[in-house]
Amino acid sequence: MRIWHQGFIEMASVPAYGEALARHIRAVAAPDTVVDVHFYIGLNLAADSTAASAYTMAESYDLGHLYRLMQQVAATAREHAGAGRISLSIHCETADIIRTCIEEQRSSGANDLEAWSKARPPFSEAMAIAQATLLADRAGCPLNVLHVSSAEALDAARLARRRYPALDLRLETTLHHLALTAATAGDTHGKVNPPIRGSSDAEAMWGAVADGRVGTVASDHAACPDDLKRADLWSSQPGFGGTALMYPVLISEGFHKRRLPLARIADLAAGEPARRFGLAARKGAIAPGQDADLAVIDPEREVTVAPELLLSAQPYTPFAGLRVRGWVTHSVLRGRVVYADGRVLGPPAGAYLRRPMVA
Repeated sequence: MRIWHQGFIEMASVPAYGEALARHIRAVAAPDTVVDVHFYIGLNLAADSTAASAYTMAESYDLGHLYRLMQQVAATAREHAGAGRISLSIHCETADIIRTCIEEQRSSGANDLEAWSKARPPFSEAMAIAQATLLADRAGCPLNVLHVSSAEALDAARLARRRYPALDLRLETTLHHLALTAATAGDTHGKVNPPIRGSSDAEAMWGAVADGRVGTVASDHAACPDDLKRADLWSSQPGFGGTALMYPVLISEGFHKRRLPLARIADLAAGEPARRFGLAARKGAIAPGQDADLAVIDPEREVTVAPELLLSAQPYTPFAGLRVRGWVTHSVLRGRVVYADGRVLGPPAGAYLRRPMVA
């Protein structure tokens, strides 16, 4: 199981990571930030590594380490109960399973995205969810499972909710796990963790988004330089960007094709994320006292996705060629138009959002 976003609790006690935290906070608070941001810690994952030091804050890592971390998060959540939700977010895959499956797929000579999905199989995701939810229930730790990708993972979460009815368990999926499949996401540019799956898993994710089992949809934006996306699947870096497609995909694939209500889409992309991560005092709603952050959308505009439309640091996108109906025409930050018709406008006005937030 890989801890992907851990919060601040343990990081500050480890000198190397404490320094990294300070650097990142300075970076996101820089005067050239265009949008408001907050920081929840991202650690780079080696594509096929099972070494603890590649993805945790310690040279050794096991479930006992995770349980103690959950206890610390739970204690902090109780101490600051009135300051918004405090939780632990985790990337659920099982390292031992991944290791053996990668060896199997790599030795077979396979080099496509279907092989990557088999190398990090859905049951690895389900196994990690089962372990994490048991520990979180015992620790009393609010838990977010990030970028859920498969029907098996959804079933593991369903069983956990039945077994641990008091557990604050919330699920997230991503645009690419909804809108892409291993057959449509192209070459190694579509490599990501957890992998993009098949069409039946994508439809299972849409079902969970529609009925509320999945509460947030994210881009999991990780704009990976093109030179790190190699022809060889196994050495290619995972990850890609997609933030600009948040509303186009949800409007086109959700609203138009699956009749997902617009209010539900707004909650998936803004309302629930604000509540989940302690930002609801000012973010995630259109109401008196809230920041006037708005996305203006032409729901009928049809666009064929191409890299140059996304204003991204990466010159490619696995979504290239996807035809969407619904496109963002304007973005408003605290009442000021910062994007219109394909152009960023005015001087940067973004700010670092320090929690707890007050209205």
